[in-house]
Amino acid sequence: MKKIFFFLLLFGFSLFAEEVPKPYVSLFVNNLRYENNSKITLRASEKVILKAMVFGGRRSWCMEPYKYANIGKNTTIVSYGEDHLEYTIPPSFKGIWNLVEEKANWFGQLNNDLKPDNDKNTAELIVPKKKGEYQLKVKVTSKWHYKRFAQGSVKEQDEVNEAEATFVIIVDEGEAWFNSSNISASGNRDDDLKFRLESLQERYDLISKQILDGKFELAKSNIAGFKENLENIKLRLNDLKKDNKNFNCKIVFYGTPADKGMKKLENLKKLFNDWKKVHSIVNGNAQEINKILLNKQMQFSNNILKSVIKNYIDWGSGIPQPNDLFGAVPYNLSALTIPSNVLDWYNNAQEDASILKDQANSVKKLSELREFYLKRSEEVIKENKNIKSEIDKNQEIENIYNSFKSLLQSLKWAEWKP
Repeated sequence: MKKIFFFLLLFGFSLFAEEVPKPYVSLFVNNLRYENNSKITLRASEKVILKAMVFGGRRSWCMEPYKYANIGKNTTIVSYGEDHLEYTIPPSFKGIWNLVEEKANWFGQLNNDLKPDNDKNTAELIVPKKKGEYQLKVKVTSKWHYKRFAQGSVKEQDEVNEAEATFVIIVDEGEAWFNSSNISASGNRDDDLKFRLESLQERYDLISKQILDGKFELAKSNIAGFKENLENIKLRLNDLKKDNKNFNCKIVFYGTPADKGMKKLENLKKLFNDWKKVHSIVNGNAQEINKILLNKQMQFSNNILKSVIKNYIDWGSGIPQPNDLFGAVPYNLSALTIPSNVLDWYNNAQEDASILKDQANSVKKLSELREFYLKRSEEVIKENKNIKSEIDKNQEIENIYNSFKSLLQSLKWAEWKP
């Protein structure tokens, strides 16, 4: 009976819990959720953000613990969600599951139009201009880590959930006779109107680049030109309706010229918070290594290694990547990486624990790791100042974004969608 109880504690399952669904993929297209074999209709030339996630499996277990992971009336669920679960059982048991990585591989007929984010589960899709149906297949891998504390000991394990799904992207021009990244026009066609819409799209792209380049005064000076482009389109519509009472053209604007700039600013703010976290991680790991090295009777193990390295690796997998910052990278990317010889030693030890029996080499590698963390502790302070400086430099983007949003929302003669 003790063995059965231990199994339940280790894996968190109840004799009375429902069976966890098998892992499956859900695809989010601009935050709208689709399941396997869904047909997804998109506008030609539209830019959309794809995000693929594995549900079922460990994620369902974490999201609905009272349904799938209830292990008794004494269990307290401390916190739970899409990427974690923490629970306790008196007097001294605690279990924690965390999502440490989620990656997607994309296949199908949209490779030339798809821009995946490296080592992530997201991608940007520029919808093809040609009407038709396109197959999109995605395989997603999520990696989870479990840590249990009981009777003064710590046990850890990793778990991988994989799933794949297929979707059909339907490019539907509908009645649209004009499509671009930020504009569509349907109904009655007019070449002069088309020219004016093209000019506005050029202004969209120009201002977006100016914002990303930090040329905010130029971008703000172009707001007047943007308004002028809009007014010219409105005037042409009015003239066409005067000449032909039955003339009907629906124009829709998508997003603002400051959208990419806002994404950059939001990721810089996330980076700032991530850097505050890592300062505690590297200092804590350095102190822990000191304790390990001072203990001459220490028997090295994979759990000991994980305690001073895995939290740093997990942190690094969740920070915004250079592509997310559109060039505003306020840190040296190579400086974040644990020395390759130490990382190779760690990875090899995970495969073959006998490597750790070489005490002298283990002490040497942990000493190198400690020096890396001590150096990072100093660098992090400087880098955080650089990140804060980048945030301050780019804060004006928010005002520019709000100006464009207010302008486009106020239009009575066209529709605007975020």
